[in-house]
Amino acid sequence: MGGRDDMTCEELHEVAAELALDALTGRERADALAHLEKCAACRERVRQLTAAGGRLLELLPAAGPPVGFEVRVLKRLGARAA
Repeated sequence: MGGRDDMTCEELHEVAAELALDALTGRERADALAHLEKCAACRERVRQLTAAGGRLLELLPAAGPPVGFEVRVLKRLGARAA
């Protein structure tokens, strides 16, 4: 794949999950996006994977900073400023 603009559907399927999760970077991402411009079937596959990833994220419990986080940050900022 490295540096070509003619990624195949098979090659796209190998990286589709990473693309859907926005974890693909560089030349491989560019090649995948170029392929998606030409291939409706692969666009649909990535769309479905993106939607599934979003639904999975919704299942995670909301997480806030640990108790005392703000106090510790403010103390560090004050210590460095002094």
